[in-house]
Amino acid sequence: MAAEFEYISTLGDGAYGEVWRCRERATGKVVAVKGFKQAHEDKEILRLAVREVKMLEAVDHPNVVKLLSYFKSKTNRVYLVFEYVESSLHDELDRFPHGLPSARAKLVAWQLLGALAYLHDKKIVHRDVKPTNILLGGDSTVKLCDFGFARHVRCGPRDVQECTSYVTTRWYRAPEVLVSASYGASADVWSAGVTIAEIATGRPLFPGESSPDQLWRILRCLGPLPFSVVSRMNPEKRVRSVATSTPPTYKSLRQRLPELEPALFELVQACLRLDPRQRPTVRELLQMPYFWDVPRKTKFSTPLTTAAPAGMEAASREGGVRSPAPGSHIR
Repeated sequence: MAAEFEYISTLGDGAYGEVWRCRERATGKVVAVKGFKQAHEDKEILRLAVREVKMLEAVDHPNVVKLLSYFKSKTNRVYLVFEYVESSLHDELDRFPHGLPSARAKLVAWQLLGALAYLHDKKIVHRDVKPTNILLGGDSTVKLCDFGFARHVRCGPRDVQECTSYVTTRWYRAPEVLVSASYGASADVWSAGVTIAEIATGRPLFPGESSPDQLWRILRCLGPLPFSVVSRMNPEKRVRSVATSTPPTYKSLRQRLPELEPALFELVQACLRLDPRQRPTVRELLQMPYFWDVPRKTKFSTPLTTAAPAGMEAASREGGVRSPAPGSHIR
């Protein structure tokens, strides 16, 4: 690492890199430094690093982590410098094993969808939405991070196009991605729905042990894949055999999420429609009844492109959402 930074602690260690909490010697400012393990040797990892830099340089939103700088060391190792954020959703769920308090869960979901709405408006698909990639500041601000898999798309928010299928951590992977079919921004909507269910319950919704097992768990809950997905898929043999089967239903979505209030269940259920073209856009999700009591004029507000439904503003005035407790640390 460059001499300009003083190491404080390790925040995380993943397949492609490590993240450290550091202090910038010149200013005393605490930052997060991400070092790519093999970017100086592996062209694919270097490509991921370059993609992340390009994506983050193209975005500016209060719920997207801010890239401060990037550099190469004398040994050609690649480093990215980010604003430091105190906690992650993954860590908070360790503290709240039965899910975040309901008001706090709503604010996290609101901000997460706000970040995705901004990205999708710019035709950027994140492709790795999950609790470890959602940072939580001490003032309860959500920061979506890790843009190594993010990419620009040509299609609209309900359309699909050919993209690589090796994206998104398995538990949060949309069924069309699992079967190597075309996909688009609606794959992020699926990942957000699974993540929001986990925020509310503390449990991963579909914790598959392999790609075939992941798909099997989804189909046993939600039914067979629609023809629109099956007709476009190109999966490996083991996944294909699952995708073309009709497994017996084992616990409906409602049975798996009994503690969710009706409006939240409605939101999650909409995100998890098997046909990606039938899922709401993120902008439409932000208009759903679950969010009608989120104060419109707070630091957590997310701009909407359409008018609020009747009664939303009244609900905002009658009862806002309390501020959540601050986070502790990030992984």
